[in-house]
Amino acid sequence: MTINNPLSTPDIAGERVLDLGGSHGQEFESEIAVQRTTDPVILPQPYVSPADFAAQYPTPLDPTEVIAMCEEITVWQALPEDTTALQAYTWRELNSLAFTSGSAYISFADGECPEEYTHDGENTTVPLKNIGAKKTLSISDIMHSRAVAGANWHGINQLVGAIPAGEGVPGGSDVGTFEQEHVADVKEKEVRLSMTLVLNGWDNLLVNGDVDNNSLEFDGIVNRLGDVACGANTNDNSASGTFSAISFDRFLAETCAKPTHIFGSPQAMQEVLSAYFQLGYQGSQIVNFSTGDRIVPGFNFAGFVNTGVGRLAVVADNNFPSADMGTGAFQSIVYALRMNHNGVPLVYKLTQIPLALKDLVPGCTAISFEVWAKTALIIKHCCAHGAYTTQFTGRIQTTCPTIG
Repeated sequence: MTINNPLSTPDIAGERVLDLGGSHGQEFESEIAVQRTTDPVILPQPYVSPADFAAQYPTPLDPTEVIAMCEEITVWQALPEDTTALQAYTWRELNSLAFTSGSAYISFADGECPEEYTHDGENTTVPLKNIGAKKTLSISDIMHSRAVAGANWHGINQLVGAIPAGEGVPGGSDVGTFEQEHVADVKEKEVRLSMTLVLNGWDNLLVNGDVDNNSLEFDGIVNRLGDVACGANTNDNSASGTFSAISFDRFLAETCAKPTHIFGSPQAMQEVLSAYFQLGYQGSQIVNFSTGDRIVPGFNFAGFVNTGVGRLAVVADNNFPSADMGTGAFQSIVYALRMNHNGVPLVYKLTQIPLALKDLVPGCTAISFEVWAKTALIIKHCCAHGAYTTQFTGRIQTTCPTIG
């Protein structure tokens, strides 16, 4: 082997390295060539690691755990919430106000008295229901997990939240139950996961809760407005496979009470917005005013759409059901809701016990905790709301699993 630079010394593989002990550690010149010796024969063949190598140097666990699922809490976020100390909520709706002998008796002759009138109504009671989740952990497991997670390369100490299903969808929520969170031990991790599980389940109950099939649940939007006794406006669905914005405008306009929001599945909401976008394409449906303002039916990326009865807020939630029709089409229901009237909310969450963590009485060597709320969905003035059943072109596709 020939070495022309005294500052360079060979390593065990025959490569030239910097000699830091001579001439102030100057680098060797890159053009100087170094001859490599012949590699020795490695025996045995093939190479075998030491028997206890894995025991001495185990593969570490990445401390960040990714929740590889989708979550949905859009309706839960969209609905306002009120509180009460009562276990059930009762309200009264006046649904009849007329003259005793009929409307023709509003007029009367000189010297006579006007007609008597009468009114009637009914009370509605909705019991509040318990929702929550419980977990039991041993004290030893909690202490062990805290010690392991504290090493920062041997146990989970970081959680990355699930992907919001409404992300990027008009009317959907880009915010999940959490984004990224540090957890010091297994209890903190389980508390975070239980909160996420309950919030996702709460959202599903607000949409699909069915007290008739499960007395422990409260009715959600689908079953409350699907009840004939409720009196919501419905349509005569014709299976055309194509949503018509004009037909939907007729449906919205045919009732005396106009909606403020439309709710539905993300695929259905996308088709609704696309139909209105095509309706207003190239200015064919522009409504002009003398003030210079104008309304163009179509997309609004803030989550609104301009319809024949005004601008409606859009709420898209994956929990709203859709049925695959098997011919490149799916059927779904678009819910037109009047969220408030004269400052009074008509559709909202009513909660007696807010969602919170509660530690239970500990056992001998273990502890338990629960995440718990007591709540219900309130929908007043049913005839002010509508459920529009129609078919859309598209498919029902399942990709990532969902929480719940």
